[in-house]
Amino acid sequence: YEGATKRFEDGYGNDLSGFDVDCLKGIGSLKIGDDCFKKVNRFVIDGLNELKSVNIGWNSFKLNKENRCGSKCLIMNCDQLSEIHIGGWSFFWYESFELKNLPSLISIQLDQYAFMKCHSIVFESMNDWMTDEWDLTRLQSITLGYAALLGNDDNVESNELIMKSMTDSD
Repeated sequence: YEGATKRFEDGYGNDLSGFDVDCLKGIGSLKIGDDCFKKVNRFVIDGLNELKSVNIGWNSFKLNKENRCGSKCLIMNCDQLSEIHIGGWSFFWYESFELKNLPSLISIQLDQYAFMKCHSIVFESMNDWMTDEWDLTRLQSITLGYAALLGNDDNVESNELIMKSMTDSD
Protein backbone atom coordinates (compact mmCIF):
# COMPACT_ATOMS: atom_id res chain seq x y z
CA TYR A 1 0.00 0.00 0.00
CA GLU A 2 1.07 3.54 -0.66
CA GLY A 3 1.42 5.85 2.27
CA ALA A 4 2.93 5.23 5.65
CA THR A 5 1.95 2.38 7.93
CA LYS A 6 1.01 3.09 11.53
CA ARG A 7 1.84 0.10 13.76
CA PHE A 8 0.88 -0.61 17.33
CA GLU A 9 2.94 -3.50 18.71
CA ASP A 10 1.46 -6.42 20.67
CA GLY A 11 0.24 -5.40 24.12
CA TYR A 12 0.10 -1.68 23.29
CA GLY A 13 -2.28 0.74 24.97
CA ASN A 14 -3.78 -1.44 27.67
CA ASP A 15 -3.58 1.44 30.15
CA LEU A 16 -5.44 3.79 27.77
CA SER A 17 -9.19 4.41 27.93
CA GLY A 18 -9.39 6.10 24.52
CA PHE A 19 -8.05 5.60 21.02
CA ASP A 20 -6.49 8.74 19.52
CA VAL A 21 -7.45 8.75 15.87
CA ASP A 22 -5.50 11.98 15.19
CA CYS A 23 -2.28 9.98 14.92
CA LEU A 24 -3.71 8.29 11.81
CA LYS A 25 -4.01 11.37 9.59
CA GLY A 26 -2.31 10.73 6.24
CA ILE A 27 -1.71 7.06 7.04
CA GLY A 28 -2.21 4.45 4.28
CA SER A 29 -2.25 1.35 6.47
CA LEU A 30 -3.19 0.71 10.12
CA LYS A 31 -1.79 -2.40 11.83
CA ILE A 32 -2.70 -3.09 15.46
CA GLY A 33 -1.06 -6.10 17.08
CA ASP A 34 -2.43 -8.70 19.50
CA ASP A 35 -3.72 -7.91 23.00
CA CYS A 36 -3.98 -4.14 22.47
CA PHE A 37 -6.32 -1.44 23.80
CA LYS A 38 -8.16 -3.66 26.30
CA LYS A 39 -9.87 -0.71 28.06
CA VAL A 40 -10.88 1.22 24.94
CA ASN A 41 -14.61 0.96 24.26
CA ARG A 42 -14.92 3.35 21.31
CA PHE A 43 -12.94 2.78 18.11
CA VAL A 44 -14.04 5.37 15.57
CA ILE A 45 -12.36 6.08 12.24
CA ASP A 46 -14.08 8.74 10.18
CA GLY A 47 -12.95 10.53 7.03
CA LEU A 48 -9.40 9.17 6.72
CA ASN A 49 -9.25 9.31 2.93
CA GLU A 50 -5.68 8.04 2.56
CA LEU A 51 -6.36 4.89 4.59
CA LYS A 52 -6.35 1.73 2.46
CA SER A 53 -6.18 -1.11 4.97
CA VAL A 54 -7.04 -1.84 8.61
CA ASN A 55 -5.57 -4.95 10.21
CA ILE A 56 -6.23 -5.67 13.89
CA GLY A 57 -4.67 -8.66 15.64
CA TRP A 58 -6.09 -11.09 18.20
CA ASN A 59 -7.63 -10.14 21.55
CA SER A 60 -7.55 -6.40 20.89
CA PHE A 61 -10.33 -4.07 22.03
CA LYS A 62 -11.62 -7.00 24.09
CA LEU A 63 -14.01 -5.83 26.79
CA ASN A 64 -16.06 -7.55 29.46
CA LYS A 65 -19.63 -7.24 30.72
CA GLU A 66 -18.69 -4.44 33.10
CA ASN A 67 -17.01 -2.05 30.66
CA ARG A 68 -19.04 -2.70 27.51
CA CYS A 69 -21.78 -0.09 27.99
CA GLY A 70 -21.86 2.29 25.02
CA SER A 71 -19.05 0.46 23.22
CA LYS A 72 -18.83 0.99 19.48
CA CYS A 73 -16.61 0.21 16.51
CA LEU A 74 -17.39 2.60 13.66
CA ILE A 75 -15.47 2.93 10.41
CA MET A 76 -16.92 5.41 7.94
CA ASN A 77 -16.25 7.89 5.15
CA CYS A 78 -12.85 6.50 4.15
CA ASP A 79 -12.75 6.83 0.35
CA GLN A 80 -9.83 4.46 -0.34
CA LEU A 81 -10.30 1.84 2.38
CA SER A 82 -10.34 -1.51 0.57
CA GLU A 83 -9.52 -4.11 3.23
CA ILE A 84 -10.57 -4.71 6.85
CA HIS A 85 -9.20 -7.70 8.77
CA ILE A 86 -10.12 -8.19 12.44
CA GLY A 87 -8.35 -10.96 14.36
CA GLY A 88 -9.97 -13.52 16.60
CA TRP A 89 -11.51 -12.49 19.92
CA SER A 90 -11.11 -8.79 19.07
CA PHE A 91 -13.99 -6.43 19.85
CA PHE A 92 -15.46 -9.16 22.07
CA TRP A 93 -18.39 -7.67 24.08
CA TYR A 94 -18.59 -4.55 21.88
CA GLU A 95 -22.23 -3.48 21.55
CA SER A 96 -22.14 -2.23 17.97
CA PHE A 97 -20.12 -2.55 14.76
CA GLU A 98 -20.82 -0.20 11.86
CA LEU A 99 -19.26 0.20 8.44
CA LYS A 100 -20.66 3.13 6.47
CA ASN A 101 -19.84 4.89 3.23
CA LEU A 102 -16.73 2.92 2.24
CA PRO A 103 -16.83 3.08 -1.57
CA SER A 104 -13.60 1.14 -2.20
CA LEU A 105 -14.17 -1.70 0.28
CA ILE A 106 -13.34 -5.05 -1.32
CA SER A 107 -12.95 -7.44 1.60
CA ILE A 108 -14.00 -7.82 5.22
CA GLN A 109 -12.50 -10.66 7.24
CA LEU A 110 -13.55 -11.32 10.83
CA ASP A 111 -11.70 -14.21 12.47
CA GLN A 112 -13.20 -16.53 15.09
CA TYR A 113 -15.12 -14.88 17.93
CA ALA A 114 -14.54 -11.36 16.55
CA PHE A 115 -17.42 -9.13 17.65
CA MET A 116 -18.87 -11.94 19.73
CA LYS A 117 -21.68 -10.69 22.00
CA CYS A 118 -22.21 -7.75 19.64
CA HIS A 119 -25.90 -7.05 19.17
CA SER A 120 -25.97 -4.39 16.45
CA ILE A 121 -24.11 -4.79 13.16
CA VAL A 122 -24.73 -2.34 10.32
CA PHE A 123 -23.10 -2.36 6.90
CA GLU A 124 -24.62 0.61 5.13
CA SER A 125 -23.97 2.12 1.75
CA MET A 126 -25.09 5.48 0.59
CA ASN A 127 -25.35 6.77 -2.94
CA ASP A 128 -22.96 9.67 -3.52
CA TRP A 129 -25.16 12.09 -5.42
CA MET A 130 -22.14 14.20 -6.42
CA THR A 131 -20.55 11.42 -8.48
CA ASP A 132 -23.53 9.04 -8.63
CA GLU A 133 -21.23 6.26 -7.43
CA TRP A 134 -22.45 3.49 -5.18
CA ASP A 135 -20.40 2.28 -2.32
CA LEU A 136 -20.23 -1.34 -1.17
CA THR A 137 -20.64 -2.29 -4.84
CA ARG A 138 -17.00 -3.33 -4.99
CA LEU A 139 -17.37 -5.59 -1.96
CA GLN A 140 -16.27 -9.04 -3.09
CA SER A 141 -16.04 -11.00 0.14
CA ILE A 142 -17.15 -11.12 3.74
CA THR A 143 -15.29 -13.92 5.52
CA LEU A 144 -16.46 -14.92 8.99
CA GLY A 145 -14.58 -17.23 11.32
CA TYR A 146 -16.30 -19.51 13.83
CA ALA A 147 -18.75 -17.57 16.07
CA ALA A 148 -17.80 -14.18 14.58
CA LEU A 149 -20.71 -11.74 15.01
CA LEU A 150 -22.36 -14.20 17.42
CA GLY A 151 -25.02 -12.10 19.12
CA ASN A 152 -25.51 -11.33 22.77
CA ASP A 153 -28.06 -13.57 24.44
CA ASP A 154 -27.96 -12.00 27.92
CA ASN A 155 -30.42 -9.22 28.64
CA VAL A 156 -30.77 -8.11 25.04
CA GLU A 157 -34.17 -8.35 23.36
CA SER A 158 -32.77 -8.81 19.88
CA ASN A 159 -29.60 -8.92 17.84
CA GLU A 160 -29.53 -7.35 14.40
CA LEU A 161 -27.49 -7.49 11.24
CA ILE A 162 -28.47 -4.77 8.80
CA MET A 163 -27.00 -4.58 5.30
CA LYS A 164 -28.58 -1.87 3.21
CA SER A 165 -28.16 0.56 0.37
CA MET A 166 -29.77 3.96 0.41
CA THR A 167 -30.27 6.19 -2.58
CA ASP A 168 -30.61 9.92 -2.64
CA SER A 169 -34.33 10.43 -3.19
CA ASP A 170 -33.96 13.77 -4.96
